[in-house]
Amino acid sequence: MGWGGAAGWAAVMGVGCILDTGRVVGAEAGQFVVPGIRLGVTGGGGVGTLFGYWDLFVADDEGYNFGMPNLPGLLGGEDEVGNPSTLTVGAALFQTGTDSAFVTSSGAIYSFSESTAFRVEYTASHEETVTNVIFQTLTGGRRFDLEDIWLEYLSEGEGEPRTVRRAPEFKALDDPQTGAFAERLVSAFQWDLSGRGVRGFQLVFSAPGSSMPLWEAQLDVVMGSPFQQQLGRLLRGEARPLLQFQVAGRIDTNMPSGAETRFHLPAAVLRLTGVPTMGFAHAGWHSDGAIQETSELEVVFGNDDVPVTAIFAPLSYSTWRTYWFQHANAVLGTPADHLNDALSGMAADPDGDGAENFAEFAFGGDPYVADASVRELPSGVADAAPLLAYRQPASAQVGVTYQLFASETLVDWVPVDMVVVSRELDTTGYWRVTVREATTGDTAARPSLRLQASLKP
Repeated sequence: MGWGGAAGWAAVMGVGCILDTGRVVGAEAGQFVVPGIRLGVTGGGGVGTLFGYWDLFVADDEGYNFGMPNLPGLLGGEDEVGNPSTLTVGAALFQTGTDSAFVTSSGAIYSFSESTAFRVEYTASHEETVTNVIFQTLTGGRRFDLEDIWLEYLSEGEGEPRTVRRAPEFKALDDPQTGAFAERLVSAFQWDLSGRGVRGFQLVFSAPGSSMPLWEAQLDVVMGSPFQQQLGRLLRGEARPLLQFQVAGRIDTNMPSGAETRFHLPAAVLRLTGVPTMGFAHAGWHSDGAIQETSELEVVFGNDDVPVTAIFAPLSYSTWRTYWFQHANAVLGTPADHLNDALSGMAADPDGDGAENFAEFAFGGDPYVADASVRELPSGVADAAPLLAYRQPASAQVGVTYQLFASETLVDWVPVDMVVVSRELDTTGYWRVTVREATTGDTAARPSLRLQASLKP
């Protein structure tokens, strides 16, 4: 395998316990935010909004939607918590981007060849001015970009009326970023129009490309009442390491059932827990530029999204093999590498970098990429004693033992006790461990070190 000079590593296969692993795959359908201010329309207190939504679209005789006035409230009369739609006139949604957009059999506006674009017109039927606008969309696989949506209104000050264009002050995007076409992604936007004398307006927005269905849209309009922020910031949570197949775990926000778990107002506090996929252990967190090896993580929201990474570690070679190697895909024509001993067995070396798969697992390599530099970490010297750095799965349950060997000649290697100098978690689900030979009395540490990993019997 090669020892990398005066310090190096090795791997020896052994016999260990094989842990059966489960398969949980799927994307949860997106749901709209129900603004608290909307509750007033049912007499439950608060200001209330004029509220309407689009969840079924109209088509011409040939099935196309270009320029068609889609009126709100086409399918149902209530939102997710029973609020009735009160905006049935004075608003319409138009698809204006391409004449190739059609209404699918399942009720979405879609074009497979060109980008769609939209305009929502709101015409006031009251004398009070608008203070607050909240608009949400539900799309498939992709979402609207933030820079591609704005609100326009006519300003009637001195001189000729002029069009004023405003970007949303508050925006929230529900996007797990899996790229799955069937995934439902929520985009939500809010505008503060207090003191601007706005009665009517239009919302203009466009898709980032073709093949993005618009499934639903919702609009809330508040008149004559002080502005209230209703949209918060995102918890942008992700799990590491990234695997070829499956995800290593998920983040539990520990919020009550039915609560809004995605968007959080400033000063909101969440206590997060990492929930591993079967065969993994939760190892810690990466948040605010720092690694924390804790089971829980407290986050406090300010005026920005909060990115958090939950770090997980494999518990066995079986887990690592099952989820790291590709599974069969009849559509793409990929083979089932995770069942092929010639590719994913412990003794195989599919990337040809000199490290068998067990060594890739034990020392944090990628079995598909020749990456010796990833496994052979820079070592050094401290107090005249050589140091050796390596990666090991960040779980005490993983069942791998590491034995340090020392030599003065690079020919005869002697097993020695080792002392851990430092141990740091990284986002790959591995610890970076630095060790030295344990010495007593006047015994000097030998100048060369190497490491051997094996499965516990």
